[in-house]
Amino acid sequence: MKKIIPSVTLIAAIIVFYPIHVLKGGDSPAQEKNYPGNRLVIWAHSDIQPRNLKERAHYEIAAADVRDNLQPVDMGIMAGDIVQYSDSDNDFMWILETRKMAAVPYWYEITGNHDARNIANFFKYMKKPLYYSVIWGNVIIIFLADEINSSPTEISDHSFRFWEECVTKNQDKTVITITHAQIPESGLVFSSIHRSKILDSGRFVNVLKKYRVDLWLSGHTTLPPFGEYQRSRPGDMNNTLFVNISGIRRDLGNVRSCFLFFEKGKGELIVRFRDHDRKKFIEGKEEKIVLRAPFNPGEARPVMVMPEGVIIPE
Repeated sequence: MKKIIPSVTLIAAIIVFYPIHVLKGGDSPAQEKNYPGNRLVIWAHSDIQPRNLKERAHYEIAAADVRDNLQPVDMGIMAGDIVQYSDSDNDFMWILETRKMAAVPYWYEITGNHDARNIANFFKYMKKPLYYSVIWGNVIIIFLADEINSSPTEISDHSFRFWEECVTKNQDKTVITITHAQIPESGLVFSSIHRSKILDSGRFVNVLKKYRVDLWLSGHTTLPPFGEYQRSRPGDMNNTLFVNISGIRRDLGNVRSCFLFFEKGKGELIVRFRDHDRKKFIEGKEEKIVLRAPFNPGEARPVMVMPEGVIIPE
């Protein structure tokens, strides 16, 4: 992997991660809600990136579907390429306003290669660092963002070590990774193409061969979830389920995304794919993951964990 030289803004956001800093879910700017705590439903989506005002309708269709047909949804995840252009203030403001329609209380995001064209705006509007984790009961979700403006995903050693630490020290939990692109060893279609992959992926593979990561979600290619190579379980990496969560923008068909369903006391995670235009889950594409321990929601709200000393620029 070529050496990454961060910008001044990026340096401010990448600092050694010992010890960690914890933010309770109630610290989120989202409105606090009371949950029964028996289920955890996560809406994972990516590649919104409208190129014009007309394409904004794609995300508005998805948000309205979530509001009207899928409540309650507890958490929203944006896996990068939130916006298309570097001059993105208006699009970020529109996205923040539009997603309120979905009535999802907690939101977590990463940059994709398009967002990385202006990381300062991502910090300004999403107020997240480039790597962090979120814990909900006995589930940990690790977020690794695109860090520089390039089509392939380049993840710094700081970010990788944070991910490795989260994985190795949380083997008692369900472990989920969120990136924009894929590691080529995942077997997902196009993941071996230079512009579509995570560079220097061998370091991740070495960890995956020794430790379990239950689910790895990514976007970037915007492909629909129909082909068998949009979901894979390589046996030499502890059967991690790799999933391409498709894309909101109608590049290759309808508006699509992914949902995760946990139920208290159940030892199974269900992954389903949604066609928001048709307002239906896609039949025959459901995936199930047998968990190492039944889902325990704990306090039934998220705890965000990020490196101590990380500054999210205003």
